[in-house]
Amino acid sequence: MKNHLTVTFGNEQHPSLFYWFDAFSFDSLKTCIEKRFKLPKDSLEIFYQNNVLDDKGFLNLYKKRLQNHVELKVKCTDDLIDPNMVNAQRSLALKEPGIRNIFVTDLSDTFSRSSFEFTFNNVNIDTTILDFKKCIHMEKSWLSVDKMFLLHHKAVLLDDDQLFVDLYMDGFQGFNLFHFDILLADISNEKYDEEFNRMEITIPGFEEETDDYPPVIDSDWTLNYPLLMIGSFDVKDIKLWIENQFQIPAHQQTILYENGSPISNDSIPLFWINLSSTLTPQQLKLFVFNTNDEELNAIYKRNGVRTMSPMKVTSFGNEEKVWLYHYNGVGGQTIIDFLSQTLKIPSNKFRLFLIGVWVPRNDLSPFRLNEIQFAVRADDSEVELLKILSEHGISRINTTIIQHPSKNNTICMLSLLLWGANPNSRRVCQMIGEKFDLDYFSTKYHWLQHGGEIFFRDVSVRGLKHTSGISENQVLSLYVKPNTNKDIQEICRKQVKINFLTGQFSIDLQGVPGFKVEDLKNAIYKVKGIAPHLQSLFDLKPGECELSDSMDLFLLNTWMLLESITLNLIIKPPKEVSVTLECVFHEGKMEFNMKESDTIADIKQNIETITNVPKSFVLIGRSQNHYHTPTIFYGNDDPIWSLMTKNNSVSFHVTKKVLISINGDPSTVDNAEISSHPIINYQEDTVQTIYGALQTEYKGYGLTLRFAKLPDISLKTKLKDIGERRIIFITKPPRNCIIT
Repeated sequence: MKNHLTVTFGNEQHPSLFYWFDAFSFDSLKTCIEKRFKLPKDSLEIFYQNNVLDDKGFLNLYKKRLQNHVELKVKCTDDLIDPNMVNAQRSLALKEPGIRNIFVTDLSDTFSRSSFEFTFNNVNIDTTILDFKKCIHMEKSWLSVDKMFLLHHKAVLLDDDQLFVDLYMDGFQGFNLFHFDILLADISNEKYDEEFNRMEITIPGFEEETDDYPPVIDSDWTLNYPLLMIGSFDVKDIKLWIENQFQIPAHQQTILYENGSPISNDSIPLFWINLSSTLTPQQLKLFVFNTNDEELNAIYKRNGVRTMSPMKVTSFGNEEKVWLYHYNGVGGQTIIDFLSQTLKIPSNKFRLFLIGVWVPRNDLSPFRLNEIQFAVRADDSEVELLKILSEHGISRINTTIIQHPSKNNTICMLSLLLWGANPNSRRVCQMIGEKFDLDYFSTKYHWLQHGGEIFFRDVSVRGLKHTSGISENQVLSLYVKPNTNKDIQEICRKQVKINFLTGQFSIDLQGVPGFKVEDLKNAIYKVKGIAPHLQSLFDLKPGECELSDSMDLFLLNTWMLLESITLNLIIKPPKEVSVTLECVFHEGKMEFNMKESDTIADIKQNIETITNVPKSFVLIGRSQNHYHTPTIFYGNDDPIWSLMTKNNSVSFHVTKKVLISINGDPSTVDNAEISSHPIINYQEDTVQTIYGALQTEYKGYGLTLRFAKLPDISLKTKLKDIGERRIIFITKPPRNCIIT
């Protein structure tokens, strides 16, 4: 593979592989060498073809990294450092237990991300990644060596000649586990070399400038990126390979996922995980920027390279005048800059539209759009700007009118040119405050409404649409709620009084985490335990109907001037619910009727009455396994109505739990903290089941778990026979060996 360079230190017999992904500069290469060999970076002298290498020389090698294999030699200028130190470091690393404790994650299994652990005993200073793959195959025979690929930083494939111990020295020294990510190629052995050793990169077809309809579309042009020869998913490597093969400069390219999202140079492409369950040939898209460079255009023409078609830009409502915008990458000229420089109009005056709907600048994709519209924000006082608009036939955006919510009186009129690129209701209220010198308008206690939709403080006001044309005025309704400290103390703490059959109670508005009727109902539920859906709230005003859950509380008292709001509460009777239980310790299903306001604790009481199993040992929930035992458990206070999935009926799965205690001191077992464990497979689970699960868990903490034998309880005892007795485990710390 061409994804790495080779470094030899002194006269050592084991050269090291370093990946270009890590060694992207001369300084980063020195950092990698320092980290692996524990050699001071400032004492390193690096040679290429017997010449001392510097930053400029390394940059030239990096630019040609896919063309020639690079072999470097390293010397240490510090006379106090033994040249044999590198092999000594490797030998020392081989003695650490972590290098043999392997944890492997199969990234090609996108649904379960299957993982496994094993011990790699036959590791020595000459062991390579190929030897490691063979060991994995011995452990998991279905993982074929030929189809197995180990990943480095999820960006490059590890070379088969890579020394295993060097990877461990790069960052796993001192760890208890050596972690690897693998991918599998889903290609038959017969076609493996010819089909998998590529990645399809497509240059999409473009419309030809003809009068034909439908328009003629050029066919796609496909490049086959040799993944196994390069060994890299890094976008910078893919672009460099394209530049080497087809003379398309890397800075003139943009590569996209198959779904059209661009991949930046600094991101790690994840198409091999997101778009495939196994490592199969993938399809990417390549866009080549349009250029005025005559030499480049001649190369493109000779090689049959198509560049991006320009984006057609027209003024909103006037399609006769067309400007052509050429995209030239993230660092190139934006469409707003293009319009500003072409039309001599400040960039903050423009608004862009797609099919008549305003779109933020950040939402524009030059790879998906071939036509865009724009308009300019202008006041009547901007005479020179209006002349430019008239000369080019450019549409103009007018004014936003702010009205009182109930009286429709105009509060003020604001020009949209003040809104900024991404307007929100807070900015509008700030402008109102600036206009009238009112500080409280710049606070968070306000709402703007347009066409029945309420925009809150920091929500972008993207729902504004012009119904009669781009130059029509916008109309917004403004709601304001005071928020100064004095106002909060004197006004916002006023209460909502609730009248219902058994009397009256109050809810403090300051304690309601929201401003809608449904938030008030939830507050009533916390105080009185009345389910929100059983509450009906009515205003005391004559002729008022039931308040909807989505209604804003401040609309009952827009300026919060009243001392309190009084509402009537009518409680609906709870419905009778059919409860069905699948209980693993009871033959047949249990069925009985209960009120939807009853809780899980009430169901447990019924189970205890029927089965004589103490309710404290009963677990109720929903099952997600084939044992029909719950894996999602409900609390005693959970009401039935909150768990219902069907009208007037609900079903649960029921199992028992056993008590366990884990303690590090055998002499204090009786005082150990008691916990519980659910019985999953009621007929088959034994003490050994819990013991095995806990052993795996505690092994990760470096602890050993031992089962404490009790009368009539052994590892073979079934959990269903434990009853109310406790299962006891003792933890032991790891043994520490002192080597002198």
